[in-house]
Amino acid sequence: MKIYHIVWSMIAVLAFLFILTPYYRKKEEKKNKLEREYYSLLKNEIDKEDPSKELIEAAKKVHTSNYIDTDEKLIAQINNDKKMMKAI
Repeated sequence: MKIYHIVWSMIAVLAFLFILTPYYRKKEEKKNKLEREYYSLLKNEIDKEDPSKELIEAAKKVHTSNYIDTDEKLIAQINNDKKMMKAI
């Protein structure tokens, strides 16, 4: 393979990445907004024992992992986040 083949393939990959960048940027901005909302609600409810419905809904939007599939696991994650915030 000659150098110009390598160069043109690199240029093609970079062009493809530049095309996809706006999509991922919008997705990341949306995720950051949801995380800010969740952690501000969490900060307001840090001393409360039971999470509010608003906090649970925000947590469902932020914690979208496959291992958090039940409400019990979600509440356990919220309590874990509260412990981490208290430690900070």
